Amino acid sequence: MKATTISALIAALLLSSGLAIAQPPAPMELPSPPSPPGWGMKRGPSQGMMGHCRGLNLTEEQRAEISKLRLEHQREMVELRSDMVALRNKLKLQITADKFNQSEVDGITAKLSKLHQKLTQMHVKHLRQVREKLTPDQRVKFDSKVLSCEMGPGHGRGQRMMGPRGHGQKGGRRPW
Repeated sequence: MKATTISALIAALLLSSGLAIAQPPAPMELPSPPSPPGWGMKRGPSQGMMGHCRGLNLTEEQRAEISKLRLEHQREMVELRSDMVALRNKLKLQITADKFNQSEVDGITAKLSKLHQKLTQMHVKHLRQVREKLTPDQRVKFDSKVLSCEMGPGHGRGQRMMGPRGHGQKGGRRPW
């Protein structure tokens, strides 16, 4: 009698463990993908549309004003960023050309430098416009973010963009 009870228990245990193994695995939550390169303000849905103002406890009026500023800034930047991509592509073609033309490369790198300077100036202008919409307490937090390199000129570019989580050369800036 004991042998049949033990056999029945073992059979039930094996059957239940087999059913548990046959269950499909629970869906895994994947980490959110990294921001597209060069678009520093892209954020995940939990961070809101104004990631650079996260944690500042903005009023609805401030959110609306800053959203408007952000949209204007993005519109201004689109054409300049596409120009920068085109210049980088021309530079790549020059680097890989059978007949190297140094004067052409010098012209392209000069244009890239001027464009990068303009993009940086526009970014600084935008951050200053956003800062003007903040209260003194919010400005303290905002300034702390700028000074701690969480944002500011070049934020979203360079090491983070081209590093292990981004694309391009490993762990650093572009060579030009």
